[in-house]
Amino acid sequence: IPPVFGKDVHADIDGYDLNIDKANSLLDKAGYKKGKDGYRTDPKGKKLTIYFATMAGGSTAQPFAQDYIQQWKKIGLRVKLTTGRPIEFNSFYDKVQNDSKGIDVYAAAWSLSSDPSPMDLFSQKAPFNYTRFVSAKNTKLLNDI
Repeated sequence: IPPVFGKDVHADIDGYDLNIDKANSLLDKAGYKKGKDGYRTDPKGKKLTIYFATMAGGSTAQPFAQDYIQQWKKIGLRVKLTTGRPIEFNSFYDKVQNDSKGIDVYAAAWSLSSDPSPMDLFSQKAPFNYTRFVSAKNTKLLNDI
């Protein structure tokens, strides 16, 4: 939440630090084991490849994408760019909004409206709920806000 919203800002909340050991432990416990090639398989033992979509634009898009892929490789995740490269802005959102089969994870941009309510991002019918996550508990929490 940006500082302009005053009392809604909680600067004392800690973020998440990079913790390779914890990431490996979580993946191991979830059944994603590393093979001899250093990459993980799914819990059924099949080769796991994750397709990552990100937007093109500016000189940093490709380096950022490659950094993410390198970090995931450190924990044994084989990640490939959905189209082999960052995707043009409009095409990217068309793919994300329409649940393209070639996207498992994505990096997108967003901004807040003048109201810091998360309803337009996370509610059941929110146009920007691209993850499509919905649960009774989440709906109750959003309504309580």
